[in-house]
Parts: sequence; structure tokens; C-alpha cells
Amino acid sequence: MFRRGEVVVDGSRHAGVPGAGRGPRRPNLAGDLETMLEARPLFRTGLRGYDRLQVDNYVTWAETELTAVRRENDDLLSRYGACAAELEISRRLLACSPVGRELVRTSERVGEILRLAADEAAGLTEAGSTEADRIRAHARAEADVLLRRATEIKTAALAEARRVEEEARATRQEAAARLREAGVESDRLLAQAAGERERLAAEARAERERLDTEAQAERERLDTETRAGCARRDAESRAERERLDAAAEAEREQLTGEAHRAVCRLAGQLEDAVATLSGLLAEARAGEEPQRVEQLAS
Repeated sequence: MFRRGEVVVDGSRHAGVPGAGRGPRRPNLAGDLETMLEARPLFRTGLRGYDRLQVDNYVTWAETELTAVRRENDDLLSRYGACAAELEISRRLLACSPVGRELVRTSERVGEILRLAADEAAGLTEAGSTEADRIRAHARAEADVLLRRATEIKTAALAEARRVEEEARATRQEAAARLREAGVESDRLLAQAAGERERLAAEARAERERLDTEAQAERERLDTETRAGCARRDAESRAERERLDAAAEAEREQLTGEAHRAVCRLAGQLEDAVATLSGLLAEARAGEEPQRVEQLAS
């Protein structure tokens, strides 16, 4: 019985799946044909800077194309199996067909007629012998007709078997050609995918280096601006501190001068008041002396 994935030609067995009998399969690192036809490969994001959706769409398209080629190959193998089964059935029918059995029964019937004719000829006259000859001739003619029919059937069956075998051979050759084309196409797709992967990796590396360079330049610029800003702020702080110190010193000197002038002014006012009081006391003393003399005299 013909099974899908197995083709029997001249007693040899070929696996319908590429890579059968080659030992342990390789891991799915490069996206080879055998592993891509089973399940969608998983991509680990190792680099940044590429359009992941575009790469996923491309891989999905490649998987669809390879699956279609695989289905077409399976269809060709199924057709070849059907042709092989029909060829086997034709061979068996040719070996023991109803026409062959009918030919055997006809031959037995002819033999029986011949035996009856021989028995009858033994006891009949020359006329009976002539009749027997006629019967035998008729039987031989019928046997010849049956033999020709059997030969024609056998020839037709052999021709049909050869035709089926030729179709099976052509189908097998077509399947082999399709398989070779699929292999070439898969190699091309794998090479294209590898080139695309290398291109994306190179672009990612270049983009990463560019971003690293820009980031380094930006860091240096920010460091320079930060140092300049710090120096500017320090200078402004020192200038502001010096300005405040100068203003405080000027204000202190101003307050000190004002206090000194106020003290001097108060001292002058005090001296004036003392002089005034001294004059008043002297005048008072001068006015009190005659009064005392008068009091003493009285």
C-alpha cells in the first residue's frame, strides 16, 4: 500500500522528506529549509535599529512560498503513488483476469466437444467422420477467435501497463525536477535571507556606532556646558558676594560716620547746655548775694 512520504521504485525506499537518514538535524540557527517548513522560527532581538515588522513579513512570505512548494511536491508524489497502484492492479488483472478464466473454460468446452466428436467419429460412417471434421473445424475456428481475443486483451493490457509505467516514470521525473527546483529555490531564498540578515546586521552595527558617537559627543558637549555653567555661576556668585560685601562695608562706614556725627552733635549740644546752665547758676548766685546781706542787716 502506497503511503504519503514514501516512494517505492525498483525495490528501493526513498523518504519523501528531505534530509531523512542524514543523522541528527542541525539546530534552526540559519533558517534552513527543513526547520522553516515545520514551525515559524523564533527570532531573538539581539540588535536594534532595524524594522522588525518588515523582517517578520519577509520571513512569513518565505515560509508561505516554501510550504506551497512542499505541498506541490506531495501532490506529485501522491499522483505517482496512484499510478504505481494502478500499474500493480493492471498486472494482477492481467495475471488472473475474467477473460483469462473465460478462455480456460472455453478451452475445456472445446476439448469436450473434440472428445465427443472423436467418440462419435469412431462409430459413425465416413459421413459422420466428415461431420466430425466439420465440428472440429468449427471448434478450432472458435478457439482461434477466443485466442485472438485473449491475445488482443493481453496486448492492450501490456500497452496500458506500459503507458501507466511511462506516465509514472514521467511523473517521477517531474517530481524529481520539482524537488530539485525546490532545493535550488530554497538555497536561493536561504542565501537571500542570509544576505538580508548580514545587511541588516551591518546597518544595525553602523547605526549603533553612529548613535554611540553622537551620544559621546553630546555627553562631552553637556560636560563642557556644565563646566562652563559652573564656572560662570561661581564667578557670578563671587561677584555678587563681593558686591554684597562692598555694599555692607559701605553701609557700615556710613552708619559709623552718621553715629560719629550724631555723637559729636550731641556732645556739642551737651557742652552748650552745660555752658548755659553754668551762666544761669552764676547769675543766680549773683542775685542771691545782696538779698542775704539785706537779711543779715535787718
